[in-house]
Amino acid sequence: MVGRSLTDEQEFIGITALLVVLFSVLYHIISTDIFLITAVVGVGAALVGLLPFFVTNAETTATRAASLALVVLLFVPLGYTALQLEWGVLSPVSLVLLGGLAFIFFYYSVFLPLAFYHVSRCEPEADAEAPYPTISVIVPAYNEEDCIGASIRALRETDYPAEKREIVIVDDGSTDGTYQEAQAASDESITILQKPNGGKYTALNHGLCHSTGDIVVTVDADSLLERDTLRTVAGTFQRDEDVGAIAGNLTVVNQNSLLTKVQELEYIVGIQLFRRAYDAVSTVIVVPGAFGAYRRETLEAIGGFTGETLTEDRDATVEILKSGSVTKASEALCHTEAPDTLRDLYKQRLRWYRGTVQTLLKHRDVFSRPSLGYTHSLAFPMEAFTVAIVPIVSIAVLISVAVELLTGSFIRVASLFAFFTLLQTLLSVLALRLGDDDLELAVYSPLFVLGYRQFLDGVMLKSVIDVFISPDLEWTSPDRTGELGAIQREEQGQSTQRRVEADGGRRIE
Repeated sequence: MVGRSLTDEQEFIGITALLVVLFSVLYHIISTDIFLITAVVGVGAALVGLLPFFVTNAETTATRAASLALVVLLFVPLGYTALQLEWGVLSPVSLVLLGGLAFIFFYYSVFLPLAFYHVSRCEPEADAEAPYPTISVIVPAYNEEDCIGASIRALRETDYPAEKREIVIVDDGSTDGTYQEAQAASDESITILQKPNGGKYTALNHGLCHSTGDIVVTVDADSLLERDTLRTVAGTFQRDEDVGAIAGNLTVVNQNSLLTKVQELEYIVGIQLFRRAYDAVSTVIVVPGAFGAYRRETLEAIGGFTGETLTEDRDATVEILKSGSVTKASEALCHTEAPDTLRDLYKQRLRWYRGTVQTLLKHRDVFSRPSLGYTHSLAFPMEAFTVAIVPIVSIAVLISVAVELLTGSFIRVASLFAFFTLLQTLLSVLALRLGDDDLELAVYSPLFVLGYRQFLDGVMLKSVIDVFISPDLEWTSPDRTGELGAIQREEQGQSTQRRVEADGGRRIE
């Protein structure tokens, strides 16, 4: 991940301290009983999950006994809650609030310590060293005439040794001018393949069969790699032979609307906080198709990519984790195009979320295989909880808020909204500081409390229902904006101007 040296630790501690102060304010807003119950249940459950990570030998009898003691401890507040419900003390609204707060305590008690561990312990990534491994970059493309040229030009400009790099473009039966645009942007170092349309996973496998690199990098046609990206990825593989796949760092290139800026903030928080946490335990749960890297022998060992789910990248990542390899994250940067309308965002997330549900169902054996480590104990449970529970809780919270407003509890609702908005803002600022990103993006944090969050939860809930009622789901994808090439030309012009100014005003050809 993109980071900024040791001062990150101090900022992390400072913002975490502000979060603690914020929760002390919450203590005075809501019922003391509800606050204490949710804190004990949420933090206690987090300790159960995290204890093995912070103990040198997680298999010792003492560790297992401590975990068992914490589980037993959780029954105390849960039993108290059951008695309260029996006596009729807790209202349905209070019950919803209890469940939601317990989840918040649990969620952040798991991810913030792991993210801090990553910040304090991770070393800066280094470039690859000679002898350089060979790299094959595979770009699957279907009807990508508006952006394929810009993506190819960016790949040609990467500074990895030319004799160690091959670029393979796979036109998956496009019906527009994708092939012609790819030809126009290519040179003799680019291989362009054509095949009948069969889906993204078939295009990736076709490129895999027609490439030879020790490392396989997959890049979407609407993505632009930074010049040093391939060196950074290769260096990570060189330093750790256990790494089977690497998730690249994504940033939104078309930040020219409210919707795309909110998505950029979503990416940053997800990468700088939650992916850091997964990276700390070498269990990054998804290597994104927009930019991911694989050790060829690992990818071939799992049989390449499959079409059994709508998210071939997530499916392949889980297969790699189950094979015994680890997955890591990288600060190597890729600029990707984000949907700029709600309709296109809906189509994108519908596929993502349906694929996530399909992947969880396909690999449900992970839940019964403790030998898979944090894939079993952390990644899959959190994924399942996010898919199955969070959308329902979100709807229940909206209903409870409506009930509170109808009963005249405006001040309480406003106080809770202010609390969650401040909480989300602090987390956004933390993520933005860790990524050295524009702090102005934090102004969009309230939309993750009301608006954008509910939209995503609604799509998630629909995706879960779709997977269970329909065995055959179609691929849905957003339309391209066509801005990628224009943005690339603008950046190239600015770069040329900077070189001119640095050279005393003389034009450099």
